[in-house]
Amino acid sequence: MDPIRAARSAAAGTPPVTAHSRARMQQRGIRSDALEALLAFSSSKGA
Repeated sequence: MDPIRAARSAAAGTPPVTAHSRARMQQRGIRSDALEALLAFSSSKGA
């Protein structure tokens, strides 16, 4: 993902995902709130 999209995503409070990953999430029925929870968990473990 390019820096502009990453900054826009961070400002909006949404996980930084590409159009491709968003399409895959939709195909697999993965909700964005579930992704946010996983990303929050993984970032808290790395700190």
